[in-house]
Amino acid sequence: MPNELFDDNLVEIIKFVFLEIKKFLDFSEAHLIIHHTLIECINGESATNSPEGSHQDGMDYIVSAFVVESQNICGAKSILYLEDKKTKIFQTTLKEGQGILQADKDSFLWHKVTDIQPIHSDLPAFRSSIGFDIEII
Repeated sequence: MPNELFDDNLVEIIKFVFLEIKKFLDFSEAHLIIHHTLIECINGESATNSPEGSHQDGMDYIVSAFVVESQNICGAKSILYLEDKKTKIFQTTLKEGQGILQADKDSFLWHKVTDIQPIHSDLPAFRSSIGFDIEII
C-alpha cells in the first residue's frame, strides 16, 4: 500500500472497524491485513478486481472495498448475496469514503463487485480502494 495512504485517517477507520466488530463479538486479539487496489481502464476497456465473481475471501470479517478515489467510471456495483450466490440481499455503488464491513468466512454472505467502465474513453478512468482482511484470534 502506498505510504501516503497510511495516515491518521486510516488509523481512525481501522479503530472504527474494530469497534463495530466488538459490538457483535467479544475478542481480545485479531490479525489485520490491509491492501490497496488500483483498477484502471486502459484504452477505454472495462476492468475488474473481482474476476472470480461471487466469492468469500476466507477471513472472519472484511471491508471489501473502502473507496479512496474514483474518476470517470461507471459500474463498480458492490453486491452481497446469500450462500446460493444468486439471491441478492444488498447492492450499492460505493462513493469515496464508503466501504462495506461484513462477516465473511463460514458466513452466509458472498460478495462481488461489477466491472468498471470509463464514462469518457479519452480520459483516465480508475478506482482506488483499500481492503481490510480481519482474522479474529
